[in-house]
Amino acid sequence: MNRRVSALSVAVFVSILLALGVVLAGCGSGSSSTGSTTASSGSNPSESNQGGTETTSGASTSVTVGVGTGSYALGLSPKYFSSNGIDVKTSLLSSPAQVTPLLLNGQLQFAAADPVGTLIAISQGIPLLMVGVATSSGTSESNDVTGLLVKANGPIKSAKDLDGKTLAVSAIGGSAELTAKAAIDEEGGESSSVKFVEVAPQSMNVNVAEGTVDGAVSQEPGITMGKSAGLTDLLSPAGVSLPETPLIVYVTTQEYAKENPEVVKAFVESLTAAGKALQSEPQLVRSNAESTYHLTPVQAKEMVLPIFVPSAIEKPKMETVMSLMLKYELLSSPVELDSAIYSGQ
Repeated sequence: MNRRVSALSVAVFVSILLALGVVLAGCGSGSSSTGSTTASSGSNPSESNQGGTETTSGASTSVTVGVGTGSYALGLSPKYFSSNGIDVKTSLLSSPAQVTPLLLNGQLQFAAADPVGTLIAISQGIPLLMVGVATSSGTSESNDVTGLLVKANGPIKSAKDLDGKTLAVSAIGGSAELTAKAAIDEEGGESSSVKFVEVAPQSMNVNVAEGTVDGAVSQEPGITMGKSAGLTDLLSPAGVSLPETPLIVYVTTQEYAKENPEVVKAFVESLTAAGKALQSEPQLVRSNAESTYHLTPVQAKEMVLPIFVPSAIEKPKMETVMSLMLKYELLSSPVELDSAIYSGQ
């Protein structure tokens, strides 16, 4: 078909890494910075903005945002933030282990994160606040950027054929695994029989083609690239199980939001402006993906584009995500969403 305190236990620390780091792997093989954003401290992000939020001489407030190479980072272009007094810089991070200490130590003010992993971290008492949406899943399978890739000429033709098989995901216990399980069950398969293994996104297509795994839960442009390599998109995990819900969110710490309410407000307002602009500029997104992931013009034209609006995190949609997490035992009890989601006040 065409679609995240210094004294922490080791176990909790690992959970935070999973919460904030899954997005950093990206969903393709590109390694360059995205769009017109500035990849500050890409190779050594610990040097980035070590004093925390800074007010520049032009009365702008400087913030640094940790991101991966996904097209969603186009929304962090300075042109969308300058009018709100924000001097935004992006720190292109290569490892999930970089995110947590930088965010908690104030070296990053915001970071892109997996909403599922973020809710897990919050449930364990980690003081995170989700402030805005980077991208959301589609309204249906046809316009969703997630996919489950299998061999085009292989034996897997339906969700039922995935029973007992092995699927690759970018991180165990994140959105990819959750939505895949839910979609498989909804489409007639038995997800409890499926084994999930962690594979780097840039290696997924090769692993499927070589038979190392039976399938891979991927995102664009990895899906389009996979199709060019003889794979087929069996179903859209997020499109089936969690349509119109956040795929990637921006997070900050509760402490930062409390101490810098005007900065957070301006950041969110800028995200809203960016989302509306990018939604109306599909060719900009395609051109960026083409250069970042080294796509052919045909691949860039065929790929399903991210959905950038709405940029505000809507509580009912996160309730839907949390409900699925409870069903599949990623959470043992509900998270208090009123304190986990930015209210705009």
